[in-house]
Amino acid sequence: MKHEAHLDALTRHPDGRVTLHLRREIASEEFRRCVEAFFGLLEEVARSVRRGQEEVKWIVTVKEGSIGLVATPATLGSSKTRAKQIRSRVARTVNAMSRSPRAAATVSHKALEYLRELGKVAGPKNGKADLQLKLGGETIPLSDRLEQNAARAIGGRRSEHGAVEGVLETISVHGGNWFIVYDRLTDRGTKCIIPLELQVLAKASLGKRVAVEGRIGYDAAGHPDKVEAAALRVLGEGPIPSFEDVKGILGKAE
Repeated sequence: MKHEAHLDALTRHPDGRVTLHLRREIASEEFRRCVEAFFGLLEEVARSVRRGQEEVKWIVTVKEGSIGLVATPATLGSSKTRAKQIRSRVARTVNAMSRSPRAAATVSHKALEYLRELGKVAGPKNGKADLQLKLGGETIPLSDRLEQNAARAIGGRRSEHGAVEGVLETISVHGGNWFIVYDRLTDRGTKCIIPLELQVLAKASLGKRVAVEGRIGYDAAGHPDKVEAAALRVLGEGPIPSFEDVKGILGKAE
C-alpha cells in the first residue's frame, strides 16, 4: 500500500513518454539486458537534464498485444517542459550515435555503455529493425551500428591520476557505491566510485563543493566522466559563485 500511495502522488507527463518496442521473440537473457539498458539510458539522460532539480521517476506500462514497454516520466511537481527535454535528448542521442561515434563528445560514459548494450540486442536480424524506440510521433530503429559506434567511442577513452571539483549532488548504493560531482560552470557531472572508508564523509558532504582525487577516466572527447575515488575533501562552506558572478568578476578585471 505504501508503494501504491507513492505512485499516486506523482504527476505523470505523457508528452515525455518513450516506448521500447520489440518486433520479434526474444530470449529471457536478451530481454533482461535490453530492459536494463533502456531504463539505464533514460535515467542517465534525465539526470543530465534535471541538473540537481527534483528527481524524475519512470512509470512502466506494457502495451497490449505486443512486446512494448512504455516509460512515462513522472515527478512530484508538474515540470512538463523538462519531460519534453528528456525525451528530445534521448532521441538526439540515439540518432546521433547511430550515425557516428563522434557524437560521443556530448554523451556520458554510462550512457554509451547502455547504447552499446541496446545495439547488441538489436543486431542485424534479417535486415529488419526488430528493436525500436518510439518517442511521440517519431520512431527510431535500433541496429548494430549503435553498438559499433558506442564501442568505438568507449575504446577512445584514457585515464590518469588527478582530481575533479564540483558540488556533490547524488549518492547511490545501487550497482555499487557512487556519487555525482556536478560542475555548474561546465554543466557536466562526473561519476565517482566511493570506497567504503569514504562513504560517511561523502554523505556528510552532500550539497557541498568538494574535490575528489583518484584515477580519472576520460571520454573520447577528453571530458572526465568517472573517478575511482581515493580521497575526498570539502573545499569550503561559503556560497558557490554562479556563472553570472564569474562573468561579473571577469568583466571587472577587464
